[in-house]
Amino acid sequence: ALPQRHGFRPVAVDILPPPTEVMSVAEIRMSVRVRPLVSGSLEPPAVRTDPRSGALSVPLTGDVFDYPSSVVVGSCQQVAYDALCAPLVAQAMRGHECTLVAYGQTGSGKTHTMFGPPGCLVENAVRRWEESKNNTTAPCDWGLFPRSV
Repeated sequence: ALPQRHGFRPVAVDILPPPTEVMSVAEIRMSVRVRPLVSGSLEPPAVRTDPRSGALSVPLTGDVFDYPSSVVVGSCQQVAYDALCAPLVAQAMRGHECTLVAYGQTGSGKTHTMFGPPGCLVENAVRRWEESKNNTTAPCDWGLFPRSV
């Protein structure tokens, strides 16, 4: 049996085509970024988080999901990068293959998470950042992708 770490279970993957049976361990981590409510919205949140356990619940259906390796609530891109992307960048720098996939309903914030709000990566904005004296850290609105390259 493979050990459990941090609430996720490693998955055994066959590596092909070796002449003998060789196994490696691959990890699939599921993380969630919860979009903040629109200010003034009268609708209740579609997802609730338990800050102690990290579990997510869907009040409408009563479903509870307790397997995320990380849950990011709110709109801070740096917090999202630190929790979701920085561990993958560190693994990639050690020579491992990594993939980050954004999946969700239309309008749920996938593009915002990956790239930032509209206009933040236009040529003039990037040039101003490159020419600034404080270009060692990414601007606060940049998403995961520009922070990682």
